[in-house]
Amino acid sequence: MKNQSMNMLKRGICVALSFALIVSVMFFADYTDTNAAKEQFQTETDENYENPNTKNFLLYAEDMFVITGRGVVFTGRVLQGVLKVGDKIKVTNYENGKYVDYEMTVEGLEMFQKSIDQIESGDNAGILVGWPFGEEAKKGNLERGAVIQGIDSPIKASKTVTGVFEPVESGYSGTIGKGFEANAYSGYKDYSCKLLDVNGSGIAAGDAPRYGVVLGDFQYGGIVAYPGMEISIRKEGKVYGTFHVVTTEIIEEETTEIVTEKSTEKVTNVAKKANTITVKAKKVKAKFKIVKKKKQVISNAIKVSNAFGKVTYKKVSKGSSPRLSVNKKTGKITVKKKTKKGNYKIVVKVYAAGNNEYLPATKTVTVKVKVK
Repeated sequence: MKNQSMNMLKRGICVALSFALIVSVMFFADYTDTNAAKEQFQTETDENYENPNTKNFLLYAEDMFVITGRGVVFTGRVLQGVLKVGDKIKVTNYENGKYVDYEMTVEGLEMFQKSIDQIESGDNAGILVGWPFGEEAKKGNLERGAVIQGIDSPIKASKTVTGVFEPVESGYSGTIGKGFEANAYSGYKDYSCKLLDVNGSGIAAGDAPRYGVVLGDFQYGGIVAYPGMEISIRKEGKVYGTFHVVTTEIIEEETTEIVTEKSTEKVTNVAKKANTITVKAKKVKAKFKIVKKKKQVISNAIKVSNAFGKVTYKKVSKGSSPRLSVNKKTGKITVKKKTKKGNYKIVVKVYAAGNNEYLPATKTVTVKVKVK
């Protein structure tokens, strides 16, 4: 009886060790594959493209409007580089079945309701240029998502892009593979596209990042992309993952057109009117008996008035409590579940996009929240 018990114990130990070995192999194999894909992605990105943040200006137009007799103002957030009044730029836009590069001179810059001489990475600003945009914009050729970049920037419209696809942890069932149709979102614009190659079997949610994935068959014949760029892959309201661009296949030169500057009209100011946005924050309270069990949303913490254009809200990390967050669209403050009693604060940047009469503006306020 004693020997039989010992044999059963040995079998149990063997089974447990075997299971532990299988799990560890699966875990480390996935970890190794993930790291290898990321390392290869980083290496090839570095080899194929010099860091653009040091010299090449880039901004995707979030909005644009015409000032009659003056030109066009593009507004958006500077993704990289520095731009000064008088600099040469090129604006890449898709129209009439091909990509067109407009080569222009910056006539004016504005930020925080003031005309300035320079903008840089992270700034929300307006850029004024003259001909031919005034006439072209009226025809509906220029639109949200046009790419504004430095005149010497190597970024061009690409027929296909190759890189690393990093699927979401969960959110879709089954796998996606070659021929999968989706939307590639980048720079305030959606491009319908297809996965032309997934470098192996189908990709499921939670899989390790897959190197060697190819995107193509873009809605506009191509996409203005660069190595290191991140593209969100979405379809029917679902996010499938993030595509990290490594290499690009530039569209043939004959499918693009270059339009150079012809106007000699002097333009000195971006707009006649400054955005009159007013933002006020007030102290608010959250109930401990609520946040003890679930999050609490506070809707009256920030009041915005006299704002022109779309208003958005963004949490400023410095000076803000990690227990608080702000809704980008509504400005409502959320107190996280299990927040303890005490005083908290969140710094919020409020951005008004402007319109055809008023330029963008930003205000920053601090909301104080007391949990009791």
